[in-house]
Amino acid sequence: MALFKRRLSPSPSCPLCRSADETVEHVFLRCPWVAAVWFGGALNYKVDAVGIDSWALWLLTVFSSPRGSSADRKWFQAYVAFTCWFIWKARCDFLFNQVSINPSKVLFSLSTAFGNFLHAVSYLGVARPVSGSREDAAVRWCPHSSPFVKINMDASWSKSSRKGFAGVVARQDGGLFLAAVRSSILAHSSFVAESFAILRGCELGASLGFSSVIIESDSLQAISCLNGSIANGSWEAFPILARAQSLGSAFQNCRWSWVPRSANMAADVIASAGLKKMCDFVWVDKPPSSLVHVLCNDGLPCPH
Repeated sequence: MALFKRRLSPSPSCPLCRSADETVEHVFLRCPWVAAVWFGGALNYKVDAVGIDSWALWLLTVFSSPRGSSADRKWFQAYVAFTCWFIWKARCDFLFNQVSINPSKVLFSLSTAFGNFLHAVSYLGVARPVSGSREDAAVRWCPHSSPFVKINMDASWSKSSRKGFAGVVARQDGGLFLAAVRSSILAHSSFVAESFAILRGCELGASLGFSSVIIESDSLQAISCLNGSIANGSWEAFPILARAQSLGSAFQNCRWSWVPRSANMAADVIASAGLKKMCDFVWVDKPPSSLVHVLCNDGLPCPH
């Protein structure tokens, strides 16, 4: 649009969709393909394109939002920045290198880069500011909007025995508990164990007849594979992820989402090897007593 106004471009139209002028707001928020990137990522953000008049004001609102602790805001702001950067990179690759737009590949690159960023800042010791409370410093689980059911999963695994447990927790709109599963697994690596946990989450969603799901895991490698190509994972995990991907495609809507460990604590508790007396359990409507504190700690309603 700016180039067109300066008579340096023959048209102001977006080169991707050809349905609107290419303004900054259109590039990052209104072009049809970017909705999948915002919603399919860790934020599960649904863009209100009609209600956004200025990208700068939107960004200012997002960055000044008093959401959670200081660490929560830093994580949130960083993810927004990474998302905008990868949308811009994909747009430029299309325009200058004739690379077709694929939201799944953009999400894969975004998830990988953001995971590497979190690992780097954590290694340098600057991932989170000093806080008087451990819970305040951690990024917590985020509620979602209807009609999606969010299914979190995690796995515990012992290298010596090759055994472990998969933990799955399903919550509906507003964070209300729906169901949980704990099942024993046998795996050759921690990645395979995490892949089994994701498969168990998909199986739970399918068995309960959910139509729209957000599959959430703290395994960046597994989620990146599911958002990109499962061939990028290990050959041992390939058939497991392929089955999970097949179940995911059977849902009306399915999003693969990565979250840090601190936002996946409910599934982590269910998968914990410390719960030795609980093997292959399924809870529906009412969570186990060991999970109540974690659910409440997420700041969400939980039945007692």
